[in-house]
Amino acid sequence: MSDRPAEIYGLLVPLDGERLLVPRGCVAEVVGYQTPQEMTGAPPWYLGVITWNGRKVPLVSFEGACGMDVSSPSQRSRVVILNAVS
Repeated sequence: MSDRPAEIYGLLVPLDGERLLVPRGCVAEVVGYQTPQEMTGAPPWYLGVITWNGRKVPLVSFEGACGMDVSSPSQRSRVVILNAVS
């Protein structure tokens, strides 16, 4: 018998033309999109900072970090808040 689990529990995040599989233990919450406070001089994938549960958290575009175009948000856009791994 294999010691591998039979199932993987995660969240499949739709990106623009791609999908990102995130382990469920890393997901703190999925919230509606809010316009971030921009930071001057930041790379295009760093969208700015948003407020979540009274904390300032960075908002990044995975598409942009992968070298793809950063798409504009729509009314259905969501933000995935991730926990630190360690």
